[in-house]
Amino acid sequence: MPFRIEPDDAARRIVDGIEAKKPEIHFPRRVSLPFKLLTLFPSPWYFRLCAGMVKPS
Repeated sequence: MPFRIEPDDAARRIVDGIEAKKPEIHFPRRVSLPFKLLTLFPSPWYFRLCAGMVKPS
């Protein structure tokens, strides 16, 4: 998987974000940024677009 990170790296990013009192912690940013941008759309559009990105189980 191209966006996987090691658990130690993930833990360090979380701890750093908490210590910096960040309201949100994003990693990897290449994955979270598009979802963050989708929140600019009206709610019905947002939910429809996000639903299209998820594989049905």
